[in-house]
Amino acid sequence: MDPSFANITYDDGLGKTGLERTLGPPWKFPYETIPMSRQALRGYEWWTICPKELAGPLGGAGALRATGAFHEVVRLPSGALWLQATKNYRDYGPDAYAAVFHALAPALPAGIPKRFDQRDDEPAERIIYLDASAVRP
Repeated sequence: MDPSFANITYDDGLGKTGLERTLGPPWKFPYETIPMSRQALRGYEWWTICPKELAGPLGGAGALRATGAFHEVVRLPSGALWLQATKNYRDYGPDAYAAVFHALAPALPAGIPKRFDQRDDEPAERIIYLDASAVRP
């Protein structure tokens, strides 16, 4: 297998990542972002697969381990990276997803995510409301 992206998160909103639900306009749908998922990460979640095409520009497994943003970084046989932010999902809070955002910013699409009102029964988006292109090294 040679994955271009995968994630595990609390809510996946019709196949959209948290970043895809909040980054726009123009609002992107998975049928638009999937074909581009080897050029830009579709999002960053508690567990994310980063494709080999983006692993190199991010510095590879060693560089991402060195950021301290991940509990586990595994290079898959394809060259893609398995990135698990915290040992347990319950620990994936604001500090953890901020660290993941900053580690992956060079591979994320540009733009400032938008905040939307949420119902009390909806989980909060685990998104940093900054333009990834503004924090790239």
